[in-house]
Amino acid sequence: MRWADVILDLATSVVFEAVKMKKPVLAADYLHAGRSALAHFMPETELRCRDDVYRRIDEFLSNGCDSFYVEEHRQRFIDEMLHAGGPNVLPRYVALLEEQVRTRPIRMVLPSPAIPRLATAAFCPDKDSRFYEFR
Repeated sequence: MRWADVILDLATSVVFEAVKMKKPVLAADYLHAGRSALAHFMPETELRCRDDVYRRIDEFLSNGCDSFYVEEHRQRFIDEMLHAGGPNVLPRYVALLEEQVRTRPIRMVLPSPAIPRLATAAFCPDKDSRFYEFR
């Protein structure tokens, strides 16, 4: 992402770091059935047809990439989508997953009909809380 001048997005979260770095990300929403979070928060990123792609590329070649975002839109996206609850998201997410495992075991049916048993993931409080045991 660091070497790219402009990035095309197909509604994945991979490009969120590029938005934080102020790299222009174009949301190619016309190529899929949904609407991306980028286009929702930052309408200036949305591409609705192939002509929009040509127009944006022409703008970048003529004017550069430095003033692409409406800063108010970009900051709202970062605050509400990426830093909701604070910028250090990973520890909160790990704690959420650990709490979910503590409160309800996960049961999944193995896909092969030759193996009809259930596999259960259970939290093991006597071990390191990041590891789970399968029975």
